[in-house]
Amino acid sequence: MPHAEFARLRREAPVAWVEEPAYEGFAGGPGFWAVTRHRDVITVSKHPEIFSSHAGATFLRDQSPRDLAALQQMMLNIDPPDHSKLRKIVSKVFTPKMVNGMFDSVDRYAAQIVDDLEPGTEVDLVEKVSSEMPLLVLAELLGVPPRIATCSTAGPTAWWASTIPPTVAGPRSSRLHGDVRLRREADRDPPGEPRRRRLEP
Repeated sequence: MPHAEFARLRREAPVAWVEEPAYEGFAGGPGFWAVTRHRDVITVSKHPEIFSSHAGATFLRDQSPRDLAALQQMMLNIDPPDHSKLRKIVSKVFTPKMVNGMFDSVDRYAAQIVDDLEPGTEVDLVEKVSSEMPLLVLAELLGVPPRIATCSTAGPTAWWASTIPPTVAGPRSSRLHGDVRLRREADRDPPGEPRRRRLEP
């Protein structure tokens, strides 16, 4: 993180135009405004009617119309009041009581991940450990069985990739969408035995 450069921008040019030159296969972009001072960032965040997250999504690089339409469905790229409604639903999961209630599950998942590692072997820490934990916790929040979250042989991030719109993630994600959908249907709750879900409208 270029802390010194950001400090210079905050001091000398808190709202600065940044060019997007071509490099390493990137054709270049039109450029963007970088807002680096705290009070200015607060102002931007409070005025979505001027600084929209939805209009061009929240990626620095411009997206194709097809990809943009898919990205605009994601919560990160939705403006109020719709964003506020979704945030109200999600916020119920992160109250102190709900978070404290997940400690046992997190401990269990951590132990499970470590126990699955083969002693004395070299592993990719991101693939085998740090990417597994958030997937398992997220699966519990959404009411998705852990075996579905880690079901694909494509790797521990396969389930998460399957939640990305196929138009954004490409053919691989499309196949995972179908695989996860079938597994979810096969795992539907028996009549009279609804699975507990933490996220409810």
